[in-house]
Amino acid sequence: MDLVLRELVSLETILRMLAEDASNPSGFPDSLCVQIMGILNGCDAVTVEITQTLSKYEPNSVLRKGAWALSGRDDMSKLRGSLEAHKAALNIALDMLAMYVWNGCVRERILLNITLELWQRTSNRTHRI
Repeated sequence: MDLVLRELVSLETILRMLAEDASNPSGFPDSLCVQIMGILNGCDAVTVEITQTLSKYEPNSVLRKGAWALSGRDDMSKLRGSLEAHKAALNIALDMLAMYVWNGCVRERILLNITLELWQRTSNRTHRI
């Protein structure tokens, strides 16, 4: 259980960092940032539920161990599935963000090539004169 709690702390740290980046979009589409923030909020809610569920079934007594065996595993399985769904949505959103950045780089490269071509043509004309 300690291992799971450490993983949750690590995940929450990453989610906070992503949330900070998404809240200061620096030129990214607003709709994509809103989607990412929504996904991160969903992930955060699930991690809180996982933490609460783990503490509820903490094995202090035989009774709680029995409760974990009867329903705790099922509860955790549902939460794990929910977290996986959020993770998949976040991967898609981050892929879209990467494509947006890539398209911006391609546009800049095309503009650079056009600028260089115009500069070379202008330079060739001035050499002829």
